[in-house]
Order: sequence, then structure tokens, then C-alpha cells
Amino acid sequence: MTAKYVMYIAKWLFLLPVVVLFVIGSSAYAEEDVQPVSLFVGTNYDLNRNIYIFEDPTNELTIDQVSSHEYDTEFSLNESSMLNLGISQSTYWVKLNIVYPSSYPNADPRQQWLLEVGRSNLDIAELFIPEVDGVYTVLSSDLRSKYDEKDVIHVNSVFPITTLLDQEMLLYIKIKSDTSIYLPVKLWTHTGFLEKTSREELAYGVFLGAMVILLTYNFFIYVSVRDVGYLYYVFYLGSITIAEVLESGHGMIHVNQIFGFIGRENILPMLSVSAISTMFFAKNFMSTKADFPRLDSVLNFIAVISFMSAVIFFISDYHVVALWNRIYFTVFMLLFLWIIGYCWSRGNQNAKFLFFAWIFNVVGLTIFTGVTSKVIPATVLSLSALPLGILAEAILLSFALSNRIKNERAAVLLADYDEMDSLFRYESLFNNAREGMYKMSLSGEIISENPAMLRIFGFDNSRQLAKSGANFSSRIFQDTHRQFEEMLTVGISSNDLCFIRSDERKVWVHHSARVIREKSGKVSHIEGVVLNVTQLKLKEIAVREKEREYTEKLIAVTSTNAKSEFLANMSHEIRTPLTAIVGFSESLQEKNLTKSEKKSAIDLVVNNSHTLLHLINDILDFSKIEADKLDVEEIFVNVADMLGDIKEAFVARAEERGLRFDIVYHYPIPSVVISDPTRMYQVLGNLCENAIKFTEKGSVLLVVSWDGEINKLQFEVIDSGLGVGKGEQAKLFTVFDQADTSSTRSYGGVGLGLAISQKLAAMMDGRIDVLSEVNRGSVFTFTVGVRLPQNLEWIRSGEYIPSAKSKGLQDVPSFSGTVLLAEDNVVNQKLIERVLKKTGVSVIVVSDGVEACGCCDNEWPDFILMDINMPNRDGVTATRYLRGNGCTVPIYALTAETSKEEINKAIDAGCNGVLSKPLNRKLLYNAMSEFF
Repeated sequence: MTAKYVMYIAKWLFLLPVVVLFVIGSSAYAEEDVQPVSLFVGTNYDLNRNIYIFEDPTNELTIDQVSSHEYDTEFSLNESSMLNLGISQSTYWVKLNIVYPSSYPNADPRQQWLLEVGRSNLDIAELFIPEVDGVYTVLSSDLRSKYDEKDVIHVNSVFPITTLLDQEMLLYIKIKSDTSIYLPVKLWTHTGFLEKTSREELAYGVFLGAMVILLTYNFFIYVSVRDVGYLYYVFYLGSITIAEVLESGHGMIHVNQIFGFIGRENILPMLSVSAISTMFFAKNFMSTKADFPRLDSVLNFIAVISFMSAVIFFISDYHVVALWNRIYFTVFMLLFLWIIGYCWSRGNQNAKFLFFAWIFNVVGLTIFTGVTSKVIPATVLSLSALPLGILAEAILLSFALSNRIKNERAAVLLADYDEMDSLFRYESLFNNAREGMYKMSLSGEIISENPAMLRIFGFDNSRQLAKSGANFSSRIFQDTHRQFEEMLTVGISSNDLCFIRSDERKVWVHHSARVIREKSGKVSHIEGVVLNVTQLKLKEIAVREKEREYTEKLIAVTSTNAKSEFLANMSHEIRTPLTAIVGFSESLQEKNLTKSEKKSAIDLVVNNSHTLLHLINDILDFSKIEADKLDVEEIFVNVADMLGDIKEAFVARAEERGLRFDIVYHYPIPSVVISDPTRMYQVLGNLCENAIKFTEKGSVLLVVSWDGEINKLQFEVIDSGLGVGKGEQAKLFTVFDQADTSSTRSYGGVGLGLAISQKLAAMMDGRIDVLSEVNRGSVFTFTVGVRLPQNLEWIRSGEYIPSAKSKGLQDVPSFSGTVLLAEDNVVNQKLIERVLKKTGVSVIVVSDGVEACGCCDNEWPDFILMDINMPNRDGVTATRYLRGNGCTVPIYALTAETSKEEINKAIDAGCNGVLSKPLNRKLLYNAMSEFF
């Protein structure tokens, strides 16, 4: 069996070249020998299957070239009943051979014919009739000529031809069009052509007349009912009718003055306009915005794409736009049909009519698109599908709109019955409701109210309520203008009221009101409801009071516990350095101590004294901040010197813990700013101290930069320490709280440093921010607002930044002269006297202001240190006395109080400056060096 099939296939493979050569040879022979069509007496001849086609993609060939033997083999015989060339940019040549034989029944020596190329409004349609010696007579019937200038006035290209007995004519037709080309080629007698034209005009007249009638009818309905859906439908009918007129050409002769400037190439934008109108009509007809919001968005999207298609037409090539429209309208029609079907399946009755109507349009447009794409053969039936589908859809939609009017009238009638029934039920509800209801005019007069309204406000009857008048309306509308605007915009206004009735009862009510409009939209009156919520409010007050008591108790307990823990920590922190101070001070009394042991004990006493002093300063500063008695000053601050002091103070501390401490500069930075150097140093010191305290290994960096946009210095303290979680970062700046209470026990401190620093930063127009991650380290950013002095020099490199100074006290200067020390505390007398005598000066010590003034009455010293708080006569009074007696000796006040008020009091009394206790030797020596 297999061998048999192999032999069978081999036989056909052998014969295949012979068959192909035979077909090619037959075709070539057919093309070379164009058989003439014999014409006898009749009304018309269908020449479609007797014509030969040749495509000229160059659009440059002439009749002399095309009619030469060189192009004979390029022509191919048309085998379809109607020539369909689709949309192309090429020029097409049609070759046709006819003969008028002398045999019966042809008797007339001459016969007049009309050759019709059955496509309207071609760009080029030329008939070439051969004459003697290869000369051709050229007849044109296309858009290059007006209708009244053509040999035969018709929308199609029609050429008159005269034949003689036994005359054979080889005709050439040149055709070009930017739109789709599908054309029957027919030869008519005059009588046959008139009959055909009459039938054709009647059909298109019925179509166009029906469309105009429907358009006019629906437009008048729109004018009558003002339903925008009818307007969308009118736009659809108008655009689709114009598109069909442009496509078929019928009707353009009679309204040429209108369509002359539109042109048949505008079919595509007209179709886009019809699509947009269809989308808006469907949205209105099926109420998609209210019932199907997602599908409504899809329809809006389709409308936008349709609009873009219309715009693209004017900026792109026609053939590209035509291809896009074929694809788009195919997808659009199917998607739109699915949307309508979905709405119908969801119970939308209007969608049912639209579905069946749109099916006709889908069929017509699909066939039309198929013809223009050469997918469907061009026949009389396929070319009639579009206008028939449009007409059927228009008629069905008109019926659907009429049916909607009928349904709406029935709904209105039913609503009237329901309204009457609701009116009776509303009256019963109005009179028996527990809520107060009222109707008020726009002037504030009560038009009507129910019994509950009178009971709630303590009125016995309507007359008492009417007498209250504007007083009552202002009681329920406490903010009249705002509430009325709210009713106009939102639709309803609500507020809670509390008032004392005439029987002295306190009542709470919830009031809501809305405006009622007439059909014209004008506000008619106000309707409101009042609900008595007195019992509910009393319960809420009782619950709120109970919750408040519980919250206050909880806060008190929490605060007490926090303060107790804070005091315990503070006691621990104070006693720890005190223990070292007392213990090692007592050990210094032992006689058997070595020199190194004494030095070690002294160092420990000094270090713990500074620790205790720092703690006490923090406590005092916080107390002043809480009492709003801490001030910041504005003086010149040498940024480089301040940062040098910071580095000097913390390099050694970091090295003791095995850490690296360094300062990084982001240039340029100002050399001098105007701010409070003491408080800036205090904040930076707290931040650096904290960073070193909570870092086990690694480094601590202080990054300095200048933010010119906001005129602020920025300091970033970066460590590689423990880090803080996001949930705990807010507690860092709380006085009685820390991120981890165990840190107080592990690392020391009472948790005041960051709290004070944040408040100081705020007082200096700055802030402290933290960025931290557990076990990854922290970044504390301190920004401080400063003013820049005139003639400011900027630091632009590291050569101007001082290095860290060596640890230890500076060298003691040498002075000569006499210093008067007024101090009531014996310990302070001995300490300060010792510090002064190291400089080489003579020291006179007195215990109060009276002794100080008496000493100066005898002889003026060279320098005076005046304690502010002394018995008998304080330092301020003593200073005033001395200045009043003409004393010009420099006087420096000694005080443990560093408030701005205290300092100003001393300066106003005549002091040259103020030195704080404990005494800072460096500052004392600097002050003395100005006058010795």
C-alpha cells in the first residue's frame, strides 16, 4: 500500500512542472491575446470578468508605456465579479477590449454607450480611447473636475463611448484613490443607465431621507425634553450619515457647496466622531455612571481613544490612519457589544434594545471593513451592508428612546402614587415621632413642627414657639453662615446643642438640617430633625469623669515612680563622687602615703569633684529651664577655639576607653559667629560625652558644617556604639525617662543631659535630631541658629584649625600689685587667696561688704574680687558705694548664680565682669591680665 502511494506521488511530482508550464503559458497567451467583448443591442454589459489589471506602484507610468508590448505580460485577468483593490497608494491600469459586430441584431451603424467605473469620487479616473497612429483621446471623470464640468454628471466615473459596426476598441482606464477601491466596470446604453440611476437614487434617497427624518425628529425631542441622551444620538446620526454620504457619494451632487470643503477623505474622522457620540449615548442610555462605574470608565477610555484617532488623522498619513482605524474599529465594536451584553445580563432593560440595534451596525461595519481590507469580496450586497445596518440601527434606537420615554412617564405616574401614599404615612410619622421635626423659612420663622419638637424645647404649644422667633433659630443655628454654606455644598449640616429650658432643666440635643429645593433648583425652605440626647450625654460625662480620675491617678502613680527612680539615680550619682572625694581626702591625712599615692588620690578627688560639679550644674540648669529663668546671650564665638576646647576635653576621655575621637570639618565654615558660646559648648559636650559613654569600641566623630540656606551651624556626633531603637528614641529627651533604665546603672548619669541639650538648642533657634539603629551606632545632629558678624572670614582649610592642647593647667602668669578679696566663706577665702598668691600679687582678705568699703576708704587696691552674697552689706551694694566714691579700680563679681538677671545686676552696679563659682583659674588669670 505504501509503495502504491509513493508511486502515485512520484507521478504527480513528475507532471507538476508540465502543469505549471502549461498554466503559465496559457496565462501568458491569455494576457497577450486580449479577447474582445462582443456588444449587441442590450441595456448593459458586465465587463468585470473581461478586464485586465496592472498595478503601478511608482505612479509614474504613462499611457505610451503601459500600452506598449513591454507591459502586455504585466496585466492579469480579473476573475471576480467585482474588482476589489482595497486601500492602496498605487495607480492601477485597467485594459478592456470591445467590438461592435455587424451581425444581427446590430443594425445601427453607430451606437452610443456609457462606460461606468462604479466607484464614487476617485482621485484619478481617466479613459484612454485609441485613435489612428497610436494616439489616444483622454476622457476624465474624477475629483479634479466639478460635477457640472463632467461629460456625464454622476457620483461615479462615467465615460461616453461611440462604437461603429465591426469596430474593435482596446481601452485603457487609469485609476487612483487614497480611499478603498472596489468597482464594477459596466457598459450601459443611455436607456439602461437612466433606469439604473433612477433605482439607485431612489434607494439612497430613501436611506438619506430616513436618516434626516430620524435626526430631525430626535433633535426636536431633545429641544422638548432637554435629555442630553437625544443630543448624543443626534450627533451620532449626523456623523454616521455624513460618513456614509462621503463613502457612497450619493447626495454630494445636490449639496456640493457644503461637502466641497469636507472631502471624502474625512470619512475616518467622521467615524471617530460617531464612535465618541455612541459612547456618550450609551453612557446616558444605560446609566453606566450610576449602575456600572467601572464599565463607565471603560467607555470613557474608548471615547478618548476615538478622539485621539480623529486627531491622528490630521497629523499622520492617510493610509497609516486607515490601517489603524480598521484594527481599532474591529476591537471597538466587539468590546462595545460585550459591554452592552454585560449590562443587559445585569438587568439593564435599556441595554437590551441597544444590543439588538448595535448588532446590525456591527454586521454592517464588519462587512464594510472586510471589503476595504480585501477579506470579503466586493458585491452589491456587501457594499449595501453598511447603509442598511446604519438605517436598521437608527430605527431600532429611535424605538428604544421612545420606549424609554414611555417607561419614564409610567415611572413618574407610579412615583406620584407613591408620593401621595408617602405623604399620608409621613404625616402620621411626623406627628408621632419621638424626634423633634420642623420646617423653617429662610428668614428663620418656624412654618411647622411636630409635638416632640415642642416637648424637647419645653414649649406648651406652637404659639410659644412662634413668639420666640429669631431667638429660637439662632439657638439651633449657632453658626448660621457656616451651617447654611455646609447645607448648600454638602447637603446636610449637623451640630450638638446644650441649653437651659424655661423650667431650668439642662438639655442636650443633636440637630441636623438640610435645604429643600424647588424643581428649578432654587432653595425653598429648611427642614430639620432634633434628637434629645440628654441621657446619653449625662452617661458620657460620668464615664469621661471616671476615665479622667483614673488617668490622673495613673499619671500620678507613673510620675511618682519615675521621680522616685530619678531621685534614686540622682542620689546614687551624687553619693558616688562624694564617696571618692571624702574617702581619698581622708586618706591624704595619712602620714605613710608615698608621693605617687598622694598624686593618685589628688587626681581622683579632682576628677570626682568635676563630675559632681557637672551633675549639680545639670540639675540647676534644668531647674532654671523649668522655671523659665535660663537665658542665652549673644556674643562673639570663635568657632575654631570652641572646637579646639572640645577636642582637648574629649580626646583623652576617648583614649581612656580605647576609642578614637576626632573632629571632621566640611568647609567652608565661619570663623566667628554670634551666639552663646557657653551653651553651645554645653550641648556639644553633652552629646560627645554620651557618645563616648555608650560606645564600647570604634570611634566617635564630630562633623562640623555650615548650612547657608538657613544660616545655621550643624554638628553631627557619630558613634559606633549601642544604638537606640526607633520606639525608644522619643524617650531620649524626656527628663524622668531613658531608652533603657539599665543604662543609668551600667553607664551612670541621671538622664538630664539630653533633655537640657534639647531645650538649650531650642532656645538658640536650633534643635537636636537623632538617627539610630540598635547595635549599629547613632548620629545626633545639633543645628544652632547664629548671626554672622560683618567682615567675616571663612575657614576654608584645616591650616586654621587648632590642634588639641596638651592636658593640664596652663602656666601661671606673674603679676605685681594688691588684690582685695571680699568673700564671707573661709574655705573659699583660703582657696582663692592661694590661687591669687601664685601670680605674685599681695592679697587682702575681708569677710563682708562693710569691711571691703572700709579698706578701700583707706587705700585703693589694684584689683577687687567682690562676692555678691555677703552679710552686713552684699557685693552689689558695696560696688555701688565704691563707684559712688570715685573708685576706678577694676571690680569683678564672684557669684554661684549665673542667671542673666544676676549678671546684669552686677554689671549695672559697676562691676567690670562676673566670675562664676567654682572659680575657673583660666578665666581669673585672663581677667587679671587685662589690668596688670
